[in-house]
Amino acid sequence: LQSPRLSGPGSPPLWCGAEQPQSADAAQPPQPADTAQPEEVLPPCPLKHPCSLQDLTTDPRACHRVIEALENDLCTPRELYQWIRPCVRPVAMSKEGTRFLQEFLHVAASSDVETMETFVEDLIPYTIDLYRSPDGNHVLTRMIEKSSFSSIQPIIQLIIEECPVKVARHQFGCRVLERFLEHFPEDLNSSTMAGLISPIIDETVMLSRHKHGNYVVQKLLEHGSEEHRNCVVRSMLSDLPNLSMLKTASNVVQQALRQCSVEDQWALAERLLTARDPSLEDIALNKFGCYVVEELRGSYLADISYAVCARLDKAPEVYSAYLNNASAVP
Repeated sequence: LQSPRLSGPGSPPLWCGAEQPQSADAAQPPQPADTAQPEEVLPPCPLKHPCSLQDLTTDPRACHRVIEALENDLCTPRELYQWIRPCVRPVAMSKEGTRFLQEFLHVAASSDVETMETFVEDLIPYTIDLYRSPDGNHVLTRMIEKSSFSSIQPIIQLIIEECPVKVARHQFGCRVLERFLEHFPEDLNSSTMAGLISPIIDETVMLSRHKHGNYVVQKLLEHGSEEHRNCVVRSMLSDLPNLSMLKTASNVVQQALRQCSVEDQWALAERLLTARDPSLEDIALNKFGCYVVEELRGSYLADISYAVCARLDKAPEVYSAYLNNASAVP
């Protein structure tokens, strides 16, 4: 394949998804020869053994050659980005192209920050498309990992407009929110991040039950502020016994017991110790709840550990079944 040509000044080549005329009648009439605009051509491939941009999205060998050239300084990030820039969106959302762009961001972050920032600015308008894409979401998360907080604030705003809870429940969107929480812990109390975090806290119980959303709540407990953790705990308390017996939500409860303050750990323990339906014994017998009870039993707060052990000692059959459940999964 030869390097694709632009379908018009400033527009992407046809394979990038540019709209084509529906019929000959719908096509624009040709300009007179003396006023016709010259057809614009994409920048040439900077590699010693050139390939087309279309190859970069479909051919793993072409992708490998480009990555190898980048890693061995056979071409610069700036040269490569000038080449792919007109078609950066379809490249980012392709199976092979996403691998190249992740490596490109890794190299550019340390050697050409200006080019990396240009790349991020160019892809920000496609944030929603990227997080929904099985390939594009990896490029978006790498952008978050390698960028400064100020440069990715427009991404946060677009996700807020999309609805953070909706994104948290998405198979790939949850990964994007996790990267924000991991890489910008010092900015979680900013007004920008408040718009992202507050809806998640408001829907703690629902997200804790969700197969994708629970990971976002766990990351918030791990990297959030003391106030964030306290808000999550207060949201969970009323339904805590039931949450402790669910596959996804039990992991959130365990994370809360590990990460929260002494006061919040006591609040969680007291709620489980005084629960009636289900009781602590019922939770211990549950194949997921037994790990929550194990977390309580192994607490560094001696009074919590003692209270749980005392309850289990009064019910030998329950204690025996609990030990069997707790050892069933490594």
